[in-house]
Amino acid sequence: VGTLVYLSFNSYKLLNAKEKLLQFMELCRVISGGNEAFSDFMNSDFEDKEDGIQYFTAILREMDYFIARNQSDFKYGLGKFPIATPSEFFAP
Repeated sequence: VGTLVYLSFNSYKLLNAKEKLLQFMELCRVISGGNEAFSDFMNSDFEDKEDGIQYFTAILREMDYFIARNQSDFKYGLGKFPIATPSEFFAP
């Protein structure tokens, strides 16, 4: 959620970012991996800190898939589930 807020306000400077984020969050359920996801990430070869924590949180919460713009960032993943780009995920 922190990354989404940062991108919305700082990187993309979305108009009505607050309202859009509130609407988006009505559709989501925020999960946390806590200390275990953090520890798993710290003991992994992931180079990107946010990607690693999100990936291990998804494993701990037994997600069915992971959506990422750059699949190559997850070359250190454990192959627990497919990693799809947003285009692949939303393809008919």
